[in-house]
Amino acid sequence: MCWAPVLLLFLGAGTAHAAGGPGEGGTGDLAAFCSSLKGFNLLGKFDVSWSNTGYAEKEFSMIHGLGFNFVRLPIDYRTYTEPGNWDAFAESGVLEIDDAVNWGTLYDVHVCINLHRAPGYCVNSGDVPASQQLNLWEDTVAQEAFIRHWEYFAGRYSDVPPERLSFNLVNEPSNVTEGVYVDLMTRAIDAIHAISPDRIVFVDGMNYGRELIPALKDTPGVAQ
Repeated sequence: MCWAPVLLLFLGAGTAHAAGGPGEGGTGDLAAFCSSLKGFNLLGKFDVSWSNTGYAEKEFSMIHGLGFNFVRLPIDYRTYTEPGNWDAFAESGVLEIDDAVNWGTLYDVHVCINLHRAPGYCVNSGDVPASQQLNLWEDTVAQEAFIRHWEYFAGRYSDVPPERLSFNLVNEPSNVTEGVYVDLMTRAIDAIHAISPDRIVFVDGMNYGRELIPALKDTPGVAQ
């Protein structure tokens, strides 16, 4: 997915766990729900060095006022973890994500949390500590951290209904085989759904989001 603010239309696959329709206590048919979401990326935690000011209530108010109902938050993990330690979550950074989730609910804007820079991978270059210069597709330490981060968000927002919040696992994967990618995404999906069974999970396609993944097309609660 492009990281610049754009109009987004998501087409889903599979069926959501929750019954009903958007705004009626569930997400109903996942493809229909995803197709109803139109909005923008917000870059308030996009990069720890130059785009890390958090989010503003006026952004959600304006988006709602313009008739849109969706924001995606592409996030750099370094903005919500302690410097040099991706296993230590920084409450001050996470509270800024809480703000976005709460304002989304207040202004009827669905929020999608995305790891733009995940432990071990980002489509953009950037400086990371030597201890974090790992490859998400190859290093088990990075993979375990990736799953822990999604477990953390799943637990923190377990009370937020699926029509208000979704997760987008990792932005624009590249240089990875389908087998490795599907295995890791499936592990993350399973970890999230073990905590929050109704959470909608978006999975970017292969080759920078360009190629659909047939192996995941019937996974419940998952859209591509």
